[in-house]
Amino acid sequence: MKRIAIVGCGQIAKVHGLAIQDLGFECAAVTDIIPEAAQTFARNYPELRADCLKAAEWMMVPARKQLREMFKEPKVYKDLRAMKAAGPLDAVIIATLPGSHCELTCQAADIGAKAVLCEKPMAMSLAQCRRMIDVCQSHNTRLAVYNEDVALLRYVAEARHFIAGGRLGKIEFVHAN
Repeated sequence: MKRIAIVGCGQIAKVHGLAIQDLGFECAAVTDIIPEAAQTFARNYPELRADCLKAAEWMMVPARKQLREMFKEPKVYKDLRAMKAAGPLDAVIIATLPGSHCELTCQAADIGAKAVLCEKPMAMSLAQCRRMIDVCQSHNTRLAVYNEDVALLRYVAEARHFIAGGRLGKIEFVHAN
């Protein structure tokens, strides 16, 4: 099972948490500069899915219990460097304010993460971007930058529907802008 850590437990961390659950991965560790935010996220993590459902509370009680059995609470760490104690991490998600992206990405590579998914913008300068790339390459860590464009997601879903339904025929080449 893939082991993922989240750095930054604000609102966007919930989106990443749901994706981790959907993929069947383990959210092994979390941290935030506000310790209470990390603790709250970890405590609520197993029930993220229930909070998205629009159901009567009496239906939610068994759902929440089942979710707690399926998804365990991630361990809370004081900072990213302390996460090394979590053991090998397949990926670290950097979901913090942009000014911290460079340093945290480099720290994630330093502690041995196989991959880093950094929220947009990647960094505050071209020099920081180059540093992130260089450090990740030196540790053989994959680096990706995440940009959720909700409007774009609708178009992607529509295109997938057309492709799956065979309405576009055989796809040989795609250029998107």
